[in-house]
Amino acid sequence: MDYDFLPKVIDLCEEAEVYLGVMFGPIQSQETVEYMAQSDYFVGYSYEDEGGNAEKLVDYLYEAGRTELGVGYATPGNALADWANEGFDKKIEEHKMNVLAEYSNPLDNNVNTVSSNVQNFLSAYPDMNGMVFGGMGGGAGEAITQLLVDSKRDVKIVGRDIFEGMDKAFDAGV
Repeated sequence: MDYDFLPKVIDLCEEAEVYLGVMFGPIQSQETVEYMAQSDYFVGYSYEDEGGNAEKLVDYLYEAGRTELGVGYATPGNALADWANEGFDKKIEEHKMNVLAEYSNPLDNNVNTVSSNVQNFLSAYPDMNGMVFGGMGGGAGEAITQLLVDSKRDVKIVGRDIFEGMDKAFDAGV
C-alpha cells in the first residue's frame, strides 16, 4: 500500500510538535520514506514478517501430517496480506500439500462469507484435514472454531490474527 497521505500527516505533526510512528504496513514509496525521514517528528515505521509467519503456519500443519487443505487467503491488495498469501503458497508448494478448495477473504472480512466458505469446505471435502486462514479477526476465528467443533471433524487450523475464544479452541483440539 502506498501511503501517499503521509507527507501531509508529518507536516501536521511538525506544526503540532507531535511524533509519528507508522505500524503494520510498509511505506513502499522511497520518495515518501525520504520525505518523512527529513522530519525530527518521524520516529520510523515497522511491520511484521507476514510472509515468514505464514510459512511457519503452514509448516505447523505439515509437521502435524495435515496435507489436504482448505485455504482462506488474506484479502489481496495490500503488501502485508499479499506477503502472507505468498508465504502460504510457497510452503504449500514446497511441502507438496494438496489444496482442495480456496477463497479470498472479502474486503470487509464478513463473518457470514467466511462461515459459508468454511461450511462448504467441510461439506464438500471429507478428506480435508487442515485449513489455513489469512484473517481470523472480526468474528471469523470464533465462527470457524464453532463450525469445526460442531462438525466433529479432525481438522486442524492455522491462521493470522488472534480472536476471542482461542483458548477454548485449543482446549477443544482445534
